[in-house]
Amino acid sequence: MAKELPFFRFNVSEWLTGNIAYESYEIQGLFIKVCCEYWNRKNCLTIQEIKKRTKEDKNIDYLIENNFLIKKRNKIKIKFLDEEKKQIDDKSLKLSIAGRKGGLSKAKARLKHKEIEREIEIDNIKKEKKIKHWNENLPTGV
Repeated sequence: MAKELPFFRFNVSEWLTGNIAYESYEIQGLFIKVCCEYWNRKNCLTIQEIKKRTKEDKNIDYLIENNFLIKKRNKIKIKFLDEEKKQIDDKSLKLSIAGRKGGLSKAKARLKHKEIEREIEIDNIKKEKKIKHWNENLPTGV
């Protein structure tokens, strides 16, 4: 996510009133560090990777035990970041579909414009032929 969206929403009131606010600054800092790593890795991070990156085995286990991090098999999940990623993916898909529809309508409009130009060109050719035919068939003594 880091390249597509280098930041995630951070709700200050949830941070200040949520369970994390009652933890030590050390735990709070570790949690936000894990959130950053998780977001940077597109919400795909194993427990071993995060322990290796933070060197905080005991505190990572504490975050898991207290449901700040959710353990799914060997990976961690962070609910609010997964929800945000889903919202971004859904919006991206909607925009992609809308873009395709817009592209198709523009292509149809270009085709319609070309058809109209061809019809005008054909009409002009017919008019020129009629004028030429009319000029060729004018009585000469008039």
